[in-house]
Amino acid sequence: MMSPDAGDLDEVRRRGTFLLRSVEDQLLALSALEYPTSSPLRFIGYLKRLVEGLRKLLEADTNPETAKLVCRFVTDLGSHVRFLESASYPRVPWAVISPMEKLIRAIVPTAEIVLRSQWSWNYRIRQMSVRYQEALDALPRHYFTDSVFSENEPAWNVVSLPRIDSGNVLMHVILGHEVGHRIADRFLEQEDWPAIQKEIVDLVGNGKWAEPDIDNLNPLRAMVVKNRVFKRIDNIRVGGIQELVSDIVGLQLFGPSLLFALRESSIDDALDGLPAADSYHPPWRYRYRSVLKEFTRQGYTELFGSLTGSRIVERVRDRCAEHIARLAAFAREQSDLVAIQEDEYTKRAYALIDAVAGAMPAFVERELGALVFDRSDFKAKLEELLGLLELGIPPISKALPRGDFRYAILAGWCGRIAQLSFDPDGEWGVEDDITLHRLVHKALEYANVTEEYDAWRRGREGG
Repeated sequence: MMSPDAGDLDEVRRRGTFLLRSVEDQLLALSALEYPTSSPLRFIGYLKRLVEGLRKLLEADTNPETAKLVCRFVTDLGSHVRFLESASYPRVPWAVISPMEKLIRAIVPTAEIVLRSQWSWNYRIRQMSVRYQEALDALPRHYFTDSVFSENEPAWNVVSLPRIDSGNVLMHVILGHEVGHRIADRFLEQEDWPAIQKEIVDLVGNGKWAEPDIDNLNPLRAMVVKNRVFKRIDNIRVGGIQELVSDIVGLQLFGPSLLFALRESSIDDALDGLPAADSYHPPWRYRYRSVLKEFTRQGYTELFGSLTGSRIVERVRDRCAEHIARLAAFAREQSDLVAIQEDEYTKRAYALIDAVAGAMPAFVERELGALVFDRSDFKAKLEELLGLLELGIPPISKALPRGDFRYAILAGWCGRIAQLSFDPDGEWGVEDDITLHRLVHKALEYANVTEEYDAWRRGREGG
């Protein structure tokens, strides 16, 4: 007579085998799609090797619990396959992907990137390799030495951008903020954690401010309450540092474009909303203040003031100055700081954040090195691209090399803020926005094509 465990194992194996075959079929179909770069196809290869390892484990292991774990993992894996479908052309503007991939790999050299669009409005980086390693850590690793636990396999990341804004090339500089979270991780890793712990313990104190009846609790319950308070303060602290460092990374990578995109992404949100348990983001006003401080430190106020030479360039100078002045007026308001001080948790957490905020810019600058937005010849570069944009020509340098794609995006933002209408007799409207996005996208497309051609030609001449 078959034991219950053996019957259970057979059933779970059949279920797991069916799920694995379904994932394989989907990966086969996805491998036939057209993608903007080769990264999605390499990710498909990685997933195929992972699926094969899971199949071998399912066939060899006699523990029903292992088979159940494989089934649970595969159902989760199946939901990730959709990332590849939404990474196909034309769902992602392909001209954006190649330069973004290169920039992200320069910051995280071991990373491989798959850019995909999603319906929800959010920019996000999912560390897939880390997720899979954590999920499969308890299983025999020799089944995954050519995939999840391979020493030579890159760290796979899926980078999501909102589909509703996929044609808005200017907003995609927010990816600079998202990749900034990796640098924020490094900033937190170099902290003196024992000293931080002591500071938070001191801030928790006797805990009466959080739980007035704590003296009436038994010692164990009181300790649980204090531990919960400690964690909440630290979560607010870590969440705030993550966002503030990432904002500085975005500004140092993309220059003023990040400031403009930050305002656009928050235009319909409350400026003084306190950190919430689902994100712990600082108030938008607080973030404006932080980014504007770095904007000023980098000398952008003076650089914009230096723009002269034509009516259009001077219009850009004046309109951008007005736009930045409005943001500065938002930042001068103290309502977010008042709200922070009125909340017992944020008051304590932000005292710790303020203590390290001054060290963030220099740390980011060291981490980025040569990737920091090049401010040299700012005036000449921007004036050239604005002149092209005024004529309805994609803003890309006519000289070789074609120049930094980030300046094309900045020229687009400047044209948008100055409302350089492409209809001389009309007011700026949505159609002008769409035209502007297309021109910037064409500039990036042209830069990509010429870069690839130049690389091909150098390789041919070298050969």
